[in-house]
Amino acid sequence: MGDIVLDAFNELRDFMYDKVYLSSFLFNETRKAYRIVSELYSFYLRETHLLPISLRKSIDKEGQERIAVDYIAGMTDRFAINIYKNYFIPEGWK
Repeated sequence: MGDIVLDAFNELRDFMYDKVYLSSFLFNETRKAYRIVSELYSFYLRETHLLPISLRKSIDKEGQERIAVDYIAGMTDRFAINIYKNYFIPEGWK
């Protein structure tokens, strides 16, 4: 790598660490996302009757945990947030 490319690479790396990887904003958002996913997982383990019928049919074969994980993994961010709000946030607080 030439000096110019190496300098540009190092500058980009420093920027990414400062503004992205170690960002306090990103840390807080990641913590929130982790909480949403964790609570949805626990919720669907307890409330399997609220999973889509197509997935409930596979619980005996695949296991309850796998079905809950697959369902949550297939959610978009927006959908997961809306489901979380629906089940965990009182109406008056939305």
